[in-house]
This record gives sequence, C-alpha cells and structure tokens, in this order.
Amino acid sequence: MLTTHAPVSQPTDTLPVLETYLRARLGTPPRPPLAVSFDVDDTLIDTSTSLAHGVRAGAQLAATLTSRVDPDTLIDAYHAAFDTHWRYPAAVDAHGLHDRRRRVWWTALRSVGVTLDTSDLDRVVHTCVTTQLAMITPDAELRALLRALTDLVPVAVCSNGPCASIQQKLNKAALTEYVTAIICGPDSGLAKPHPGPFHACSQQSTSTRAGASTSATAGTPTSKAPSPPT
Repeated sequence: MLTTHAPVSQPTDTLPVLETYLRARLGTPPRPPLAVSFDVDDTLIDTSTSLAHGVRAGAQLAATLTSRVDPDTLIDAYHAAFDTHWRYPAAVDAHGLHDRRRRVWWTALRSVGVTLDTSDLDRVVHTCVTTQLAMITPDAELRALLRALTDLVPVAVCSNGPCASIQQKLNKAALTEYVTAIICGPDSGLAKPHPGPFHACSQQSTSTRAGASTSATAGTPTSKAPSPPT
C-alpha cells in the first residue's frame, strides 16, 4: 500500500508518486507495470463490516429458532469456526461455497450446544449471506478511480478466498467490468504471499488485454461501420 500525505481535498495522481517512491528505493527508473492486482476483502470492499452485519443477522435468526442460542455467544463461536474452516488451505476441497458456509455455521452452533436441522441451518446461512451482500454497494469514487486506472494498465484481482464468493462481492460493488482477471487461491492451489498468484494475475490480465486489442484491430465484417454516402 502506498500512502501519501496530500490533503484529502486535493486529488493525487498516484502513478507519479509511486514512480518517485520506487526511484528513491531502487535507485533506477522502474519498468512500467504490466498489470495492477488488488485484494478484495478489506481492500476493494469493506468485507469486515458487511460480514459482521451478516453474522449478527444469522445469529439473531438462530436465536428465534431455539431459546438455547445467545446471539453474542454464537457470533464469537462463528468467528472461531470461520478461522478454522475458511482459512487457506482449508478452503481447497471438493465442497462448494454453500457447503463451506454451512460447515462454519454448523461448527459454531455445535460449539454452543445446538444442532439445527438442515432446513433451519440453510435459513441461517442464507440470512447471513444475503445480509452481508446487501451491505455491499457501489462506491462511485472507487469506480471512477478504477476506470481511470484501467485506461493505463490492466487491473486484476488476487485473493485467497473462493472465487464464487469473490465474484459475488465484485458484482455487488459493480467492479467486475474493470477487472480483466480473477485469481483465487482455492483454484490456483497457491496462496498469497506466494508469488505464484501474482504472476498468474499479470499473465492472465495482460493476455486478456492483448487479445481484446487484437480483436478490436482486426474487426469483423458485421461490425464494420457503413461507408458515408457519396
């Protein structure tokens, strides 16, 4: 992360600032970047806040399903289960995203002495997810910044989270259109900070940009503009 001390009211072009920083650190002119990769959770999207709302909604629903649930206690149990089941490489398995979410809630409930039937467990999971996603809304300033950045260099997403979850968040934040590549740990078999995912982001995003440029240059007969009248 690059931090500057420019006043908030003054827009800052971060590319010259980054070049100056790299020159000072490396002592040589840096090569132009091939691509820029971002994390999603708590970088492009405030995941901690949205997840907190989702977990509370799920815990409150569970408390209406059985009197043996204290919402605050279940919230703490959820986060403990989340750390166990969602941390990479535990996410790399044959289970789908919904099953992984169910496993976290099942473990949390069991740790407080509660077992819900399949239907009620699915209701809790659904409430948590829909509440979390509802908290993610487009940020006009962020979208404008990414739009300007994509005019200069391809933008990719590199995450240790499941791709289906990352795609849901990008869609809700209206950021998908600015991303040329999405590399996720469970799909690549590698987790950050290993350099592999970053290399994959660079390769995929630059090849996508090159392919788009070639297609635009080549054109097709059906997309050719009509000749002006003579």
